Amino acid sequence: TSCSLITLYMGLDCPAEEVGIDTHTLFVNYQDTNERTYELAMKEAYDQTDFVVSNYTDDTAGNHPKGHGVIQIAEVAPGRPWIEIPRAQYQEKKKRTIEVLLDKLERHYPGVRSHITLRELATPRTMNLATRNPDGCVYGFAQTPDQADSSRFGAQSSFKGLYFAGAWCRGGGGGYMGSLINGRVASRHILRREGLLEKDDVEHPLFPAFP
Repeated sequence: TSCSLITLYMGLDCPAEEVGIDTHTLFVNYQDTNERTYELAMKEAYDQTDFVVSNYTDDTAGNHPKGHGVIQIAEVAPGRPWIEIPRAQYQEKKKRTIEVLLDKLERHYPGVRSHITLRELATPRTMNLATRNPDGCVYGFAQTPDQADSSRFGAQSSFKGLYFAGAWCRGGGGGYMGSLINGRVASRHILRREGLLEKDDVEHPLFPAFP
């Protein structure tokens, strides 16, 4: 199976732009290679790993009070160490990890910690509970050359009426984007089967009907 994720959600007492987070998504890289940062992530050396910062501040969306902000940081993580520990140890680990992530964020955006009014960490255990994927894996099968893209099974099974629409099958590269794409592919199979979709429908190049 693939790796999982840790995601720290934060509410701010000001718009994210005021603390320097002025783009929707930014990848912050400390390591020279993806291999090195993945190795460190699997060792849970989160003080040294790359991460992605997302700014979800939007006064029109209704997901936070006006004049405030919402941000998150996310990075890959091993699933099993988060799932195979007792509940009390899990809560302590969450607290320690939040502090490490906040220290790392503060180094890149000085002063951001003083504006955080709410924080919550989603872990591989969260991913496991929400999706029932083993070890909280978010990309389905491990993203190795022999298990990626066209090496995976398609949305249409060999059994009539059975379709797959998750991150485990072909299309989209796993994760939520892969699930969205595969859901669209599965729905088009069904619509075509029921005669509700013309065969010559124009396809978007990123969303083919039959991968």
